[in-house]
Amino acid sequence: MKLLTLKRVYGNNNESLGMLYFDGELQCFVLEDEWRQIKVHSESRIPEGVYQIKLRTEGSMHKKYSERFGSKHFLQRAS
Repeated sequence: MKLLTLKRVYGNNNESLGMLYFDGELQCFVLEDEWRQIKVHSESRIPEGVYQIKLRTEGSMHKKYSERFGSKHFLQRAS
């Protein structure tokens, strides 16, 4: 199973700085909006934590990417 882990290192009333790991290896730093008690779309950060990566097949983007990328757009089985 592939995992993304988001860890916060700093936050204030305007922004949040974190580190994004892919399967335990640091990939990049992330800069997001501030923390809010109630999530506001496009104005507050996602929760810190571990997220499982999986292919989302709902919606129009799956069909669009399948047509555009063919066999490169597929679901790998968890090892």
